[in-house]
Amino acid sequence: MTITPEKRPELGYIPSGSTNDFASSLGLPKNMRKAAQTAALGKPFLVDVGVFGKNRYFVYVAAFGLFTGVSYQTPQEDKQVLGRLAYFLHGVKALGEVKPIHARVEFEDQVLELDVLDGLVCSTTSVGGVLALDSLGISLNDGQSELLLVRDIKNLIDFNNVSTALLKSDFRENENIVSKKVRRVKFLFDSPVDWTLDGEYGGTVKEVEIVNH
Repeated sequence: MTITPEKRPELGYIPSGSTNDFASSLGLPKNMRKAAQTAALGKPFLVDVGVFGKNRYFVYVAAFGLFTGVSYQTPQEDKQVLGRLAYFLHGVKALGEVKPIHARVEFEDQVLELDVLDGLVCSTTSVGGVLALDSLGISLNDGQSELLLVRDIKNLIDFNNVSTALLKSDFRENENIVSKKVRRVKFLFDSPVDWTLDGEYGGTVKEVEIVNH
């Protein structure tokens, strides 16, 4: 089915859970009754939709590497009770298992070959309720995604630089972090890599192209 600009579907979104990046980015009420009223009576708002490969869709983040499994491996009961702290605690457990992933990344007219600890293609103001992206000037409907790549950390200085950048949400002037706006990006890996799409398991791929529609 082809969806033309005149026939874009209008979808109401009722968030659940204590950390919901998509709802937060849209400014939706956390109260389900109020969210339902917004869905029924609110003004339509256009949002970008990403396509992962040929037919997998996501609305706010596709990610691999560090913390990739945290979003869908963290027990739901922990999320309900602890909120964003649950992601942090389970993320700390995952640190000991982290290994850099060698990737070839193609976007616009650039090609990067680098070892990546964490990679994201997103259209959201936060990830996991922890990583704030407001400083990047994120727009939810400009046809562009934010590409964030955290390079492999070689020493304590690199670790300090990356940690400070993540805590302050300041990525633009950091040599350990690649931050670009992209409409289309392609990843090629030496071996299959696990991805998460909107907080759910997204599959394992050796090569994938992501396009913002």
